[in-house]
Amino acid sequence: KRFLLKFPGDDSFSGLVKAVEEGDYETAFRAVHTLKGICLNLSITRLAASSSALTESLRSGGWSEEAGRLFEQVKEEYAQTVQEIKKLENDFGDDAFRICYMHTKSGKETLTLLSDVFMQYFLDTQTFKSEGEERLWVLRTTHKTCMDYYAQKIRKKLTDEQIAQRSKDMPFESPKPLCDI
Repeated sequence: KRFLLKFPGDDSFSGLVKAVEEGDYETAFRAVHTLKGICLNLSITRLAASSSALTESLRSGGWSEEAGRLFEQVKEEYAQTVQEIKKLENDFGDDAFRICYMHTKSGKETLTLLSDVFMQYFLDTQTFKSEGEERLWVLRTTHKTCMDYYAQKIRKKLTDEQIAQRSKDMPFESPKPLCDI
């Protein structure tokens, strides 16, 4: 998950562009295949779909008119994806980072949680009416992600014996079964 923020710096796309410009379609195939895999792992579905189509076009017969059309589509969707990642990072990254850091007090865990929030943003299909609504969604999701992380961390620390002991220390009685079956 933390690799989403590193996606714009990955060299698979630039390798694809260079290979196509040089007419090295075998290298282009490997580069677009790698790009497709990265997109699938990061759930960047639009770019994954167009990369997959270009991969299959290059696999089946090298360069063609269809491959050229698909390559242009991949270029366009790659530019859109990078623009969205940078917009998200620039518009909401600082505030979301502060929230994550406030909860974790660790730079590494903060980046992991921040990438998780950004991943949720990309997977969410809703459209926002305003930038304020979008900002609120990002900050709420950031807070919820941090709270889920904290709860999970606490659960991992408790052993079964500790859970059993804590349940014995509860100030109320367990309800009696309604019937014995």
